[in-house]
Amino acid sequence: MTNLDYRSLALAALFEALAEVQDVAEGRSGDNDIEHLLAPLFAIDADTVAAVFAPPARYLKGVKTAGSAIAGERNALRLLNTAFAVMELATLLKREDRIAGQLSQRLNALANAPRDAALLLALDDVYQETIGRLGKRIQVTGDPAALRQPQVAARIRALLLAAVRFAWLWRQLGGRRWHLIVGRRKALATMDELKRKLA
Repeated sequence: MTNLDYRSLALAALFEALAEVQDVAEGRSGDNDIEHLLAPLFAIDADTVAAVFAPPARYLKGVKTAGSAIAGERNALRLLNTAFAVMELATLLKREDRIAGQLSQRLNALANAPRDAALLLALDDVYQETIGRLGKRIQVTGDPAALRQPQVAARIRALLLAAVRFAWLWRQLGGRRWHLIVGRRKALATMDELKRKLA
């Protein structure tokens, strides 16, 4: 796995987290395993990027989702727009040292917590107390009945927190928004190559 592979993997994980948000908001996939999407939240001080994505093959679904979005497929267009909004949030977070520090402390405190519903509620609180104070909201639409359920809202915010983490890492590894616009063809080719490596 090269640096470019890991950069693409961070982008793929971002899209997978957002696809999961969309499914949950619409009343689907409430029981999907999202441990691989949440685990990187607690690997902020990992020695290597490889340690964040262990094992990489778990993100194959995200690689496929990202490829569809970058290719401009209609059913993935909303994900692309949401991804841009999350990237903007990550940029805002990078400028806010105090909030970024609080986020790191809160996540470190939860690193050894059981991976259960209580953790999702805790991550919901972390999101609202940190990312929620950056002044930019991510619009999530879906089934009103589902969105009114506290456990659904908590799962969505936990996934959005993970999405911000992946966007931050993607940028750290050299990712830029223009790569998905004027550099779309190259980004798509890179994602296709990563898919072959992980399959």
